[in-house]
Amino acid sequence: MSVKSVRARSAGFTLIELLVVIAIIAILAAILFPVFAQAREKARSASCMSNLKQVGLAVLQYNQDYDEMFGPCIYRSSAAQCINTIFHILQPYIKNAQIMVCPSDATPLNINVTFNVFGGGGVCAPQLRASHIPNVVLFNSPPNNNIPGAAQRPLNSSARVNSPVDIAMFWDGRLTAAGGSANFSAFHSPVNAQHQGGLNVAWADGHAKFMRATGTGLTGRSFPGIDLPGAPVVEVKQYRITDRVGPIIAPATNPYYHQRDSLWGPADAAGNLAG
Repeated sequence: MSVKSVRARSAGFTLIELLVVIAIIAILAAILFPVFAQAREKARSASCMSNLKQVGLAVLQYNQDYDEMFGPCIYRSSAAQCINTIFHILQPYIKNAQIMVCPSDATPLNINVTFNVFGGGGVCAPQLRASHIPNVVLFNSPPNNNIPGAAQRPLNSSARVNSPVDIAMFWDGRLTAAGGSANFSAFHSPVNAQHQGGLNVAWADGHAKFMRATGTGLTGRSFPGIDLPGAPVVEVKQYRITDRVGPIIAPATNPYYHQRDSLWGPADAAGNLAG
């Protein structure tokens, strides 16, 4: 046998060698792909946090323009008028409809389609979607409100918020219909821990931060609980907040939001802001 033929035969890989290489690549892929997925989700969470920070600053700018008053959550003075929401009110300050949508949320709330169930003049322009839910105790629904089921309470002033660093403004959340194994009420606003075991929150002093929450295994349905064109029913998972955050409202000794499934409130017996 010539030296040339031996070299030609030894230049290739055997089947076993190829299988070993493939196995090594598969092991590396199994290790690295979850890391890449976590890195992508971390980037989405950071983008979501930045968006919420901008929303918080928009609220503070609005307050400065309107005598240090927080805007209404949802309002119309008569059935013939269009519905105005806090999302629409903040648009002149945000100037970007995408800021209200979290990159990790595949099914954000279609505000205009969803609230058209109240009829009348429909929802004011522009068409908006949102992954972030407002604190409806902070953003009250004022008197003479034509929205069925809406609170009829005066708007809150900035001075009424005793500890703005402890009061949530907006968070990654859902709006629910009544029912489900979680026994959600209509218009409930549970947190949505969509960022690796937690969610992002904008607070009443303008800062934003990450908060941890754990699932309960219970579920409900998105508001209004019926399929609508462009706004189908979404399953809403229940999470409970594990971080010790929020004001301490006597006689309680734990921070208000701890172990709750929403950052709604705090409210007194009459439904007014208590923190």
